Amino acid sequence: MQKEDKIVVIRGIVGVIAGIISFILVSNEIIAFIVPLIAYVVSILIFQLYKFDQFGKWDMFGRGVLILFSAWFLIFLILYNI
Repeated sequence: MQKEDKIVVIRGIVGVIAGIISFILVSNEIIAFIVPLIAYVVSILIFQLYKFDQFGKWDMFGRGVLILFSAWFLIFLILYNI
């Protein structure tokens, strides 16, 4: 697995977890919408902590961000509509 794939997979997993947490905290809308931003910061910390490979700034801050937020949004909508 290449480093770009690792980034996208990890951010996808973090997005799914953020979607579940947002659904649990849906009674407080502000916190529910801050959770994906916290998840983004957590994903950056995961990459810095484990140092899978040497990541550039684009890899660290940009790659997979759309995957994270779309996974969060889709999981949140799916759980909300159930």
